[in-house]
Amino acid sequence: PDYVLAAVGHSYRVLHKSNEALGVYQIALGRSPDNEVFAASVIRTLTEGGYIENALAQADFNLGQYGNRLDVLLAAADAAYQYNQYNKALGYYQAALRIDLQNKEAILGIIRMENALGSTDVALQVDDQHPGIIPAAEYRRMQGDQAANLIRLGMQDQPSEARRYEGTDRAILMLNGLIDQWSRQGPEAQPDVIRARLDRIVALRNRNMMQDVVNQYNSLINEGVTVPPYILSSVGDAYMYLHEPEKARDIYLTVLQSDPKNFDVRRQLFYAYVECDDYDNAYQTIDSLASDQAYWQNVGGTADAGARSRYVTAAFAAGSARLFGGQVHEADQRIVSLAMANPNLPASHEALGNLYAAHGWPRQALAQYQIGNNLSGGKNIYDQVGIAGMDLQLQRYKEAEAVTQDLVRRQPEHPAVQRSDWDWRVHNMAELRVTAGYDFTPMTTTNVTGGEAYGIDTMLYSSPFNYNWRIFAGEYFTHQHEPNQEGSIGFSRTTAGAEYRNGPWTASAAPTFNLYHGNDRFGANGQASYSINDQWTVAGSGELFSRDTPLRAMNSGVTADSVNAHAVWRQDESRELRFGGNVMPFSDGNTRTGLDASYAERAYTIPDFSIDGLVDAGESQNSENTNRSYYNPGRDFIALVGPRATQVLYQRYTTIYQHSLRLEPGMYWEQNYGTSAVFRARYEQRVLINQVFEAGAGVNFSRQSYDGVPENDVSLTMDLVGRF
Repeated sequence: PDYVLAAVGHSYRVLHKSNEALGVYQIALGRSPDNEVFAASVIRTLTEGGYIENALAQADFNLGQYGNRLDVLLAAADAAYQYNQYNKALGYYQAALRIDLQNKEAILGIIRMENALGSTDVALQVDDQHPGIIPAAEYRRMQGDQAANLIRLGMQDQPSEARRYEGTDRAILMLNGLIDQWSRQGPEAQPDVIRARLDRIVALRNRNMMQDVVNQYNSLINEGVTVPPYILSSVGDAYMYLHEPEKARDIYLTVLQSDPKNFDVRRQLFYAYVECDDYDNAYQTIDSLASDQAYWQNVGGTADAGARSRYVTAAFAAGSARLFGGQVHEADQRIVSLAMANPNLPASHEALGNLYAAHGWPRQALAQYQIGNNLSGGKNIYDQVGIAGMDLQLQRYKEAEAVTQDLVRRQPEHPAVQRSDWDWRVHNMAELRVTAGYDFTPMTTTNVTGGEAYGIDTMLYSSPFNYNWRIFAGEYFTHQHEPNQEGSIGFSRTTAGAEYRNGPWTASAAPTFNLYHGNDRFGANGQASYSINDQWTVAGSGELFSRDTPLRAMNSGVTADSVNAHAVWRQDESRELRFGGNVMPFSDGNTRTGLDASYAERAYTIPDFSIDGLVDAGESQNSENTNRSYYNPGRDFIALVGPRATQVLYQRYTTIYQHSLRLEPGMYWEQNYGTSAVFRARYEQRVLINQVFEAGAGVNFSRQSYDGVPENDVSLTMDLVGRF
């Protein structure tokens, strides 16, 4: 009888003998083809045996022949669920519920399918209408799924820039409530509490609450919780934001042990290496990432948009790596061709803007940033930060302020915006400049340039006002022992004036009050420069009672005025030519004129180290005879050539400590005394801290003949710039 066959089939299923059970049910169904119980049993047995496609085919055939029946629908729903066909399973469960509005299996299935499909809100609403139908642990997991979905939506579905954190804030608020609620539910809820705390770390990272991310992470570690890799990457991002790149690096490396192909983590690891000043690993990491990204992914040559985006992102980052390392020309080779191949990407123009800025071409960089900003509809923060930076560099102060303030209003937590804001605040600071030096007594019995000397020069600039103006005041003092029992002289100068900066123009003017040997005299100083384009700048200055007057001349009552003019051609960061001339009329009737030129070219660059080739040349002539109280050759010429090596000893973000060595052998010719060898050398150490403090100290050595007699000079110099 059917009831015996049903019992036997059920027994085989309990014993997990699906094939035997299926044979029994098929016999029974052959006798009673319209029997709902046997039809549902066949479907469930096929599902249990792993023949899920056959189970679904059997279900659809039966439903098509006999219409919707509760047991068959529930069996079909279970098969679809096992086959991960959640939409199909949901349809079966909904049809079953229409037959029996209180059927718990159908209600439970609907809840689980809605959750599996990401509609956790709907699933929880159904459960709230039928309280207690799912176990408490499963309900907690669904609440956790709801919060996790909200975190994802918070990053994907942003209604506007101003409201970009609304979803993330809701997720954080929800997780805080769940953690508080579950923490009171005993040990059985602790796994869900841990999961919620882990998810909260991701939400806090998305919200740029980076210190909170680190605090929550350390709290979990102290409790012995194993933090999974997908959470660790958020912790690494937090450490990067907080300027702790070593910790970020170690965390990213840990993540990559379990997920070695993770694109975002590998890219972040590259930036961590850069901030650790580890360029060998930085280059290897980003070059490997770029080479792993295939431009064409799909068979038949169809471009994969995601793969293309990853390829371009990694390739631009590999080019930017060379910018970070100072290898601008290598960056040029990597960036330009890629940008030209992708002209409609805002990232292309951002990369070109960064490249041109590194070349020292602010006008061209600004144009690229503006194009990128227009292409992105004003959404690319980096292009806008670039615009603010170039406006500031080009002395377009109103424009720089407007862009910077807009960025700070919109995205104050963004690191690039914070750097831009800091640049603007530094620009608006007062500034103190100090230079000082000490000249030892020349290491020869005869000294022409003077004996032991020391001096200090201070200049204080006000904060800018009305965008383009600064006032300044300064004090200069120097003292020198003169040779040949000529005594000594002290010279002091007090000055105060105004500086104007606007676009290509920079100009200043100031009266001076000069005191020497008990004599006082008023003077004046004026200078101006004009930046023609990204390559050419011209400048000139004039001074009544020139500070360049030799102290030996002042010691004998002779003073001088001066006029200077020069031009600078700067092809890029690696090549510069400067040439100019000067006229200095002395009060004793002598007029000194001169021409000078210098050329510098980058010969070698690797991260933290560079070598420049230098050429310096100059000539002068004096209108009166050489029988003066100061060195006064009729005509002379000097030429120097040599290297300058610069090495960064330590760098931590905007703190830099470096040293440099400059060696310049050459020749010197003086009328009536012929040609002789000349040599100059300088060693310097310099520190820069956060753009508000810079100081350098160096020792100089010079060997040069004066009136045919070689003289060795050694001096110490220091300079300081402080902004406050």
